[in-house]
Amino acid sequence: MKDIYYADKRDIVKWGGIVYLCSKTGIKNVLQVAYYRRDKWPKLSFEKETIDLPEEVKKHFRDIKDISRLARRLSLKIKVISKEFKPETRTSYHRRLCKLTSAIKARKIVFLDPDVGLASNIAKAQHVKPDEINMIWETLSSRDFLVFYQHRFRFSNWVEKRRNQLAEACKVEIDRVRSWAAQPKAKQLPEDVVFFFIEK
Repeated sequence: MKDIYYADKRDIVKWGGIVYLCSKTGIKNVLQVAYYRRDKWPKLSFEKETIDLPEEVKKHFRDIKDISRLARRLSLKIKVISKEFKPETRTSYHRRLCKLTSAIKARKIVFLDPDVGLASNIAKAQHVKPDEINMIWETLSSRDFLVFYQHRFRFSNWVEKRRNQLAEACKVEIDRVRSWAAQPKAKQLPEDVVFFFIEK
């Protein structure tokens, strides 16, 4: 997730669904894998000067660890993996992640939050590959949940295409891959994302 995207309308749908899933299942532990990537922020034109946005302002509005305030309100434990994600080290990134998920013995939600979602062919920085999802899935314990962010792409049946691909990556039946999204035509919320979830 690029920091410039954090706290947009998609985060309302994202965390609304995760909080509801926690309340429905009694799960208190959420591990958000942010696939964090620093972005180059535009400058401001201030009178005749060109100035950088102050770091404090960026952190106030776009700090991915700020979700801890919500965690405190709801008595949840939300841990954000904010280590910078670099495509050239994606194998070691996912190996470390698997060690971390294996070490959490309490029932949990592991939320994979890339910028775009599942890779179809070539995996760019904004994607997660099917074999990487499978690695993480295999580290989960019974009754844990895997949650996955997916952005719309150019096919009309994009949700079903990715649902099938996710089921295949986790080697589960298609009906085990459930989802939530904003209601259609809800202008205040985006219709271009879906969140898939699977119970182990």
